[in-house]
Amino acid sequence: MLSPLLPFRDHLPPEARMILDSSQLLTSVIRGHASSIKCRVGLTPGIMTLISRLSCRRAGTRFNARGIDDEGNVANFVETETLISTDEWVFSYTQIRGSVPLFWEQSGLQLPGSSKITITRSAEASQPAFDLHFSILIDKYGAVHIVNLLSRSAKTGEMTLSQEYSNHLDEMPPEVHRQVYLTNFDFHAVTGGDFRLANNIRPLLMAAAEQFAYYLEDSTTKSIVLEQMGVFRTNCLDCLDRTNVIQGIISQIAIDSFLGHRDQLVGEDFWIVHGGLWADAGDALSKIYAGTGALKSSFTRTGPNL
Repeated sequence: MLSPLLPFRDHLPPEARMILDSSQLLTSVIRGHASSIKCRVGLTPGIMTLISRLSCRRAGTRFNARGIDDEGNVANFVETETLISTDEWVFSYTQIRGSVPLFWEQSGLQLPGSSKITITRSAEASQPAFDLHFSILIDKYGAVHIVNLLSRSAKTGEMTLSQEYSNHLDEMPPEVHRQVYLTNFDFHAVTGGDFRLANNIRPLLMAAAEQFAYYLEDSTTKSIVLEQMGVFRTNCLDCLDRTNVIQGIISQIAIDSFLGHRDQLVGEDFWIVHGGLWADAGDALSKIYAGTGALKSSFTRTGPNL
């Protein structure tokens, strides 16, 4: 509904644009999830917030919207920001998730272990959209570290999708490829149902997490102390359950790094708040895309650290 009005606004002179904005005629809507809970950072009171923004550019539900389009947009693309704020500072950390950026679909009876994944376009025909997707991400976020949680087992349809993902990465232009990194982590094989073992991914991501840093602002001076220099792009098949568990762990890694730089300790209550926010976000995003809550939210709620 807003799409015809936004170009009109962009072409207005600054004064007319301010008048239009102040009228509150154009109200932007974010679909996704947002929640804030009070927390304590050591003895300091603060607020922890999680905001997940679902892209509207390849909208649709699971099985109806998969993969990528020719403009480089992928299904179930979500930007999630973890915020912690006190009277003195604001910490922020951004991650993204999204469908495997290939032309693929899934059809037939959807039962565990019986998913039929079909690649619907040749590698040569899909490479331009694939490259465009990562060029857009690099322009917005900086370097991109892919965390691919698909199964590597030949018994699943996920292996073919995962292999094609790697093949397309190898064919990217050098100027794009040098800013994209890949970590394959077969979530189901590693955890075997014990989701605490998902923490085994930590050593694989620590170097990149340290390199990407995080956003930090001094609230008293309104000055930026540090900026996040890259982003983790996590995916499984639906970018729901497995992805939410790992993104919660990556969020913990970033917060741990921040607290470590400040020599700051937090209690168990702090991580319970963190786990609850991620579980609520996972449920909300799953309901939008799949129609049901996240299957692994009980684990996310208790938290991998506990």
